[in-house]
Amino acid sequence: MNATKLSPGAHAVLGLLSRGPTSGYELGSLAERTIAHFWPITRAHIYAELGRLEDAGLVTATEVSQRGRPDKRVYTITGAGERTLDQWLATGDLGDERRRNPLLLKVFFGDRMAPDHLARLLAAERERCQALRAHYTAVAAALQDDPDAVMRRATVLYGIRCAEAQLAWLDEVEPLIAPTPRNA
Repeated sequence: MNATKLSPGAHAVLGLLSRGPTSGYELGSLAERTIAHFWPITRAHIYAELGRLEDAGLVTATEVSQRGRPDKRVYTITGAGERTLDQWLATGDLGDERRRNPLLLKVFFGDRMAPDHLARLLAAERERCQALRAHYTAVAAALQDDPDAVMRRATVLYGIRCAEAQLAWLDEVEPLIAPTPRNA
């Protein structure tokens, strides 16, 4: 299968599977701990992609029986899947980034809400960004001395810088929309 015909989500699933065989459920947990910080993907999407990738011969699945639990399917990337992943990684095309930011949507329409309500939303965002920055900083510190984690550390450093950029934006915006006696 041509790498350009796969969705970015399919490439994400191949990339996660390239780290080792795993079940769809475990793959969802791995995604939540790793790429979900910058590439959210639901378990439903993962299972749908696994089915398509299996049909295309890019992954295989093995039924594994479990004691006291339903059987599970463990997926393994195939040689064709590895080549497809490598082909995609070698391309320069990143596609279009499309973010959904509910806060920015509310700020855009902020003239329709009470200024103190908007100020509370921004304060909550500040707390969220500070917590993210602290979390990412701790993760980066934990990866600091691991020579096998250079790329994972690079992505977490991006998360730190994004949180810092959002905090700088809040520093600029909060005074602009602060409730004043005139508009309170």
